[in-house]
Amino acid sequence: MKKLLSIIISLVLIFSAVSVTASAADAFEADYEIEFGEKITISVPYYEEENFTYVKFVADETRELVFKSLADSDVSDPYCELYSADGEFLYSADDDVLLNFELTYEFIQGETYYFAVYDYMSDSAVDVALECKHSYEGDTCSLCDYVCDHSTEGRFLSACECGSVFGGFELDFGEETVAYNGADLYYKFVPEEDGICIVKSHAGEDADPYCELYSADGELLDAADDSAEDYNFTLFYEFSAGETYYFLVYDYSEAAEWKMTLEKAVHTTEDNEEHVLVITEEVEGSCQEMSYSKGLYCPECDIYVAGHEELGYSYHFDFDGDYLCDYCGTELIYNEFPDMDFGEIYDFVFVDIIQRVLSLFEHLIRLGFDLLVNIIGK
Repeated sequence: MKKLLSIIISLVLIFSAVSVTASAADAFEADYEIEFGEKITISVPYYEEENFTYVKFVADETRELVFKSLADSDVSDPYCELYSADGEFLYSADDDVLLNFELTYEFIQGETYYFAVYDYMSDSAVDVALECKHSYEGDTCSLCDYVCDHSTEGRFLSACECGSVFGGFELDFGEETVAYNGADLYYKFVPEEDGICIVKSHAGEDADPYCELYSADGELLDAADDSAEDYNFTLFYEFSAGETYYFLVYDYSEAAEWKMTLEKAVHTTEDNEEHVLVITEEVEGSCQEMSYSKGLYCPECDIYVAGHEELGYSYHFDFDGDYLCDYCGTELIYNEFPDMDFGEIYDFVFVDIIQRVLSLFEHLIRLGFDLLVNIIGK
């Protein structure tokens, strides 16, 4: 009995050891390894091959680092995903600086990680680096004493790493000239006081400008495109004093030049009184109620001074084929729906025809089923 028990225990230990060994094995086979502070060149496959190049990293201490590509954007467009050693997806990065990625993550001491990289353009050789996620005091990193080189070339929002040098334009109240030369244009705005401001484009018929608003750390805050009247944009936002904001401006066309303005959002009455405005959110309507874009509203005068543009009605839907709108109960007779343009009426009629055809087929199927039951019954 003791001998049998000994054999059983031995087998349990063997299988336990095998299980531990199997569970301890990493989910990926490393093609390269990298350490903090290193820059290496890796071979990266084209994404259609559905495989990655895997770069292994074992964290020597807990800290936030950035793994980034340093590729020529004319010939390479690398993409990166981060995994734990057991294959759990953690994070991804793409097109952070031009077409290069910068993957930032807090790595835990003693843990193993894998960077999975491929390229959208072709098989390529890409330089990658694992660096400190700098925390600047002035132009010097307080974590690793790196001094910023103040280069803005190719950087998102056209500002250097420490943010002290800006390669774009300072935006202030008044009129600005925008010369479109095929590249994105960046404007920096640091308001002196809290409040809502309006940025507008003033372009001719041959231009189609677009605007995005970012925080200092690159978070997209808002965007604006065509107004109801033309291709100009109107962007309004409530800014905080002392904060840094960036406007990314470009033109879908190749117009040579147009203007834009930055103004404080106030409503000046005929008596030259200035009323404070508030931003109203987008209104989602229904098939009976108009939808509206967000707007600038004057509570004292009870009027909208910007935005609040009509976005149209939503469509009626009749999924159960009873010729009543499932949302509002309206009978689906063509002369009883709200005013719509020709395209909306066309879509409405087309949907109704399809529903009628489906209902007819359903009726025929039921007749055939009843006939079959009668034949079997006889």
